[in-house]
Amino acid sequence: GRATLAPTAPDGGGAYTVARLLEAQVRDSDNSASDALLRLAGGPRAATDTLHALGLDGIRIDRDEGQTLLKFYGIGDSFPEKERTPERLSARVQASSPEDRVAAAHRSARYPRDAGSALALAELLDRLWRGELLSPASTSLLLDHLRNGWIDTRIVAGLPPGTLVWHKTGTYGEAATHDAGIAELPDGTHLIVVVLTRQPRRDTEAAEQAIAAIAREATKPPRKIVDASSETMIMFRYSPNRKATRTNQNVPMNSAAKR
Repeated sequence: GRATLAPTAPDGGGAYTVARLLEAQVRDSDNSASDALLRLAGGPRAATDTLHALGLDGIRIDRDEGQTLLKFYGIGDSFPEKERTPERLSARVQASSPEDRVAAAHRSARYPRDAGSALALAELLDRLWRGELLSPASTSLLLDHLRNGWIDTRIVAGLPPGTLVWHKTGTYGEAATHDAGIAELPDGTHLIVVVLTRQPRRDTEAAEQAIAAIAREATKPPRKIVDASSETMIMFRYSPNRKATRTNQNVPMNSAAKR
């Protein structure tokens, strides 16, 4: 994520409305906004319990973004929350060796918690689109934020120019690159695509090209999936009356990244 919330207090903190935090978290992937909203929701366990109560069992949240980043970069737990400014975090990361950072990233990738499957994320988007998770006003607000994401080098790049896309990207350094979204196709159908990748070669550009290639292929009849290396793509295709069908394919990333 990136820091987009300008401090409003001398100590670098600030007061923000929930609406502003939501906008920063969804549109800009602001990790500070994410953690603030998670605290308001009661913390990781409460958020996970809510998801499970809604029938979304394939997603679990065990830590906030600050805690997750400390593990990802191998910094440990000896970094007080009040000191976790972007500048101080960057300094701590740069103070560690590249080898230690790579080893920590691999350990983090194998961590069994703080996870969501591609299928679970697709089901979340499906139910959000159908209005089954939130009130009509909240659904409209969230979809509006999803439509205005700033990263257009993944799913968006693989679709025809001008295609409406409601999506949320996810990035963890150069170790993982994801995108999950709903696209409105020219024939009036809607397509949900979720692509989750790991990058053993730490090549973000190749992962983004692979995601774009998968989205591009997903729109083509008979919707054959590119030949490829290890992750899962989930597709929900809607008819104009919003009746959904699902295709679940294993999608290797290597050949897609070369396209």
